Amino acid sequence: MRRVFALLTLVFLVSCSPKPLGAGVTACLLLDGGASGAGFSEVWAGLTDAHREFGLEIKYVADGDLSGAFARLCAENCSLAAAFGPQAVSACAGNGSDAGNTKVILLAPEEEDWPASAVPAHAALVRFAHGDAAFLAGVAAALEARPGDRLAMLGLDTAQAAHLAERFRAGVLYANENYEAGAVLAFSSLRTASDALAQRAAADSLYAVGVTTVFSASGGTAVIDACRAARGKGLETFVVCSDGDLYANGLYGDGTRSCVLTSAVTRPGVGLQNMVRRFLEGAFPEGQTVLLGLAEDAVGLAHDNPNLSAETLMRVEQARAYLIGLGAAG
Repeated sequence: MRRVFALLTLVFLVSCSPKPLGAGVTACLLLDGGASGAGFSEVWAGLTDAHREFGLEIKYVADGDLSGAFARLCAENCSLAAAFGPQAVSACAGNGSDAGNTKVILLAPEEEDWPASAVPAHAALVRFAHGDAAFLAGVAAALEARPGDRLAMLGLDTAQAAHLAERFRAGVLYANENYEAGAVLAFSSLRTASDALAQRAAADSLYAVGVTTVFSASGGTAVIDACRAARGKGLETFVVCSDGDLYANGLYGDGTRSCVLTSAVTRPGVGLQNMVRRFLEGAFPEGQTVLLGLAEDAVGLAHDNPNLSAETLMRVEQARAYLIGLGAAG
């Protein structure tokens, strides 16, 4: 009798256990270049984390015809589609008639990629406060600088690069004022170059005249290559990156040290997981733009920073709290 009672109790508990929040939901990822595209691993990791947390089904589409792939997913009753990369975002945003009941997350890592007025009713546009990550990178660079060290900003002539450079500059000035850092901005505004080759030449010239740290506001590896070359000449130089954690790209010598001081990064995978949660909780912001930043850990410095001291990391965290507080106050 006791065994029968125990079995009935077990059956009752299993039958009454709540279903995962994502039960019956399928989320699909479309991105430029498919599984070999830039950023795939991070965005897919975010969707995988959402699968583990909420129990929804997930899949990605590696299809050259992204508009056709989006239409097929909607026809297959995909509950939620996420688009990453300019082509994928355009394909999913511009085919509202195909969407049906499918909601779409448009991940736009660059802050000016899409005007808010262009967000279709079936979608939510996610932007990332990349500038706040650049601010923290400026704080870190100033704190790691020796008194009198010269810092500079270099990038392409774009609004995004100018914005990141200005936020980096603000971070340097914040550290100088609040922590008595001794960094000197050799060039108080963004120095621009027309392409990667010109960036390399400009970076070479900056290091040659005594600049110790260059903020690469447009990404790529041209400035890293220049920094590694300067290291080969015995100069104590660094680069701060703005387009992902590129510490490994800056390894030089015996490969145990990197000239990448730190990186200001966006985390689209974190942003995707955040938006999946909103969808499952019935709070999907249809037709709206959502800005994710430091409070959501959707932007910040790279998680691993071997070239930053414990004191610098502590003060960067203080600066992060300061910026989050400003956002809450605003």
